[in-house]
Amino acid sequence: MSAPTSQRRIVVADDHRQMLAEVVHLLQNEFDIVAAVGDGVSAVQSVADLKPNVVVLDIEMPLLNGFEVAQQINHMGRRTKIVFFSIHEDPDYIEHAKTMGASYVLKSRMTSDLSLAINETLEGRIFVSELQKP
Repeated sequence: MSAPTSQRRIVVADDHRQMLAEVVHLLQNEFDIVAAVGDGVSAVQSVADLKPNVVVLDIEMPLLNGFEVAQQINHMGRRTKIVFFSIHEDPDYIEHAKTMGASYVLKSRMTSDLSLAINETLEGRIFVSELQKP
């Protein structure tokens, strides 16, 4: 059972314009994209102002990286859930995301995993993309 639309408000943050546009295009029919921003400070401000249910965060962004954004969101006391979105298949990054209670999606698996990860996250579960085999 999927969450009602009012519980599916999303902020997307990625510093690469083309990737940001692709993510918005991928998610816009299923979720209410309330903001799409290109840096960490704008992500924090968007979460504070718009109170989304989920924020999709690139890890490497200017001004504040995704982990720093997540820490600020948590310090604000927001109940916004977090899905990290990265090119990095780094087990340390994944473990850090999990300790923050966040999901982790590889950009290479965006089409198959991002919507699923958001839905799992909304249900209170942590989703992690399957790592590529070396």
